[in-house]
Amino acid sequence: MRLYVLRVFSLLLILGGPRCGFSWEQLGPYRYAGVDRIVAIGDVHGALPQLREVLRRSNVIDENDHWRGGQTHLVSVGDLLDRGPQSRGVMDLLMGLQVEAASAGGMVHVVMGNHEVMNLSGELNYTSKAEFASYIDLQSAANAIADEPPGFAGQRRAMALDGPYGSWLVKRPVAIVVNKTLFLHGGVSTRMRNLDLDSLNEKAHAQLLTFLKARKVLLNAGVIAPQTGFRAAQAAAHKRAQANIEPKAVTTAANEYDQVLANGLLFVSEGPVWYRGTALCHPFTEQQTTLDALQALKADRVVIGHTPTQQRKIQSRMDGRVLRIDTGMNVDWYHGHPAALVITAESTRVVYTDLDETEVTAENNRAWKRPWGMSDAGLESFLKNARITKIEDLATGVTKPKRVTLEQGVRKIRAVFKTLDTDPKLEKRRWTRLGNRSDRYQYEVAAYRLDRLLGFNMVPPAVLRAINGKPGVLQYWIEGAINEKDRRTRSIPYTGECTPRSQYTLMNVFDALIYNEDRTLANVLYSKRDWNLWLIDHTRAFRSDRKIPPYLRKARFDMTPQLRDMLAKIDKQKLAALAPYLHPKQISAIVARAKLVKRL
Repeated sequence: MRLYVLRVFSLLLILGGPRCGFSWEQLGPYRYAGVDRIVAIGDVHGALPQLREVLRRSNVIDENDHWRGGQTHLVSVGDLLDRGPQSRGVMDLLMGLQVEAASAGGMVHVVMGNHEVMNLSGELNYTSKAEFASYIDLQSAANAIADEPPGFAGQRRAMALDGPYGSWLVKRPVAIVVNKTLFLHGGVSTRMRNLDLDSLNEKAHAQLLTFLKARKVLLNAGVIAPQTGFRAAQAAAHKRAQANIEPKAVTTAANEYDQVLANGLLFVSEGPVWYRGTALCHPFTEQQTTLDALQALKADRVVIGHTPTQQRKIQSRMDGRVLRIDTGMNVDWYHGHPAALVITAESTRVVYTDLDETEVTAENNRAWKRPWGMSDAGLESFLKNARITKIEDLATGVTKPKRVTLEQGVRKIRAVFKTLDTDPKLEKRRWTRLGNRSDRYQYEVAAYRLDRLLGFNMVPPAVLRAINGKPGVLQYWIEGAINEKDRRTRSIPYTGECTPRSQYTLMNVFDALIYNEDRTLANVLYSKRDWNLWLIDHTRAFRSDRKIPPYLRKARFDMTPQLRDMLAKIDKQKLAALAPYLHPKQISAIVARAKLVKRL
């Protein structure tokens, strides 16, 4: 049955696109217009039952798994494979639906994901034993590979260029545009700025075919083994290419393999199936790259998977230009909410299997793993009201901060507590220049409030609270963090998805706005899990000088239109919420410095 489906689908491809009488129009190999309804699904990862339920709730298939979507275009943004046990069943279902949808005037598009690339390329670290076992019918005892799980050889045969699944996967597009919406797996980086839609797909496919054909030559020559992942295989290929020995065909293949793996669009971290910057990096530094790529690809917005959303719900970012639809369909692995994005001319909505249908919500400019999933408001409430169960002295800091443990029910959170205030009620007194020497705990709350007003989302939540009768500030403690000083001392490599340079630009802009002269390597803080940069220790900031701090005048500011637009909106009215913590002179100085930074 599986091979029959493939033969029928191949025939449909030969015969061409939609039949006469259907309203949508295919404008090119990868572009479609006039589609009345689009249903998009994120990373399935072998979760066949959840996929079926999502498609049923989206009115794409019936109870017998047959197409009922009419002229709907169903789009998968990749990663059908790995982690879950039923990847083969997922492919069978979608391959069958491609045939049925075409007959009904609809279409099923499956965009290439990084796990499709890995399976085609022999990188199988994420393939489960159950997944291998599903291919055992495609291998014989004679071609089983010692020390590999049952079905391993069958899986490699299935994923070969001439295999029943490899031959289908290798033809999947890298990106498509339907009704001016771009669909691809990972994200759009600077590597895609100068590529139109056809060039992107054709270049990526050509490189992939070169790679896979070279890999086959290296396998047959014994340079690599079927179970060799592509990084280890790259080392072997590189060694062979450098040796430049006979036979020439093997050396040529080794060189091609090495070069594509090092620079190919489907293999580099900035490529369309791997890039996470579109999903994770701050819009102030990332949005222009996204807009440039969308312009080149003639699209208005992009729908991506690859990076699960923190809340495991479909969310938008960059003013709706980016829609993130990886909600963790494989519930056993990601503890997510299986979902589909449904786009019509009237609305863009989300269908969940375990939640009510809803509109797409906008995420914060910077997502992070929040304790107990709490919002900023929830964290503020917790810090203000939770029971204090432990207070510890901290060895660092001239202000003698303490670390406080707070508990409320099953929830436990730690925070840092500071009490130093060299100029009580400074915000209400007549200003003198002595105010520029102040060291006040209230400035931590001012920095947090300003950070959120401007959309940086880089300062941990902070609230005013008295402990044991002593007033001070309580600020969320970033667990598992490392500061830049320790990172350099211990030679820990930076492995974040967003470049240090882009994060430092945001830090420099913020420090210029608040006139922070106290930024040191010790208070440049990273949450180690995701390498998000956090800004702490602002008790000596907010001077009245209307220029930027001297040490920042030679700093590098990679200003973007989004940053300049944010700075242009800073005025006294916008900053009115800072009045409880800052003197009017300090607020006026922020406005003046914003005008200077905008011109950098």
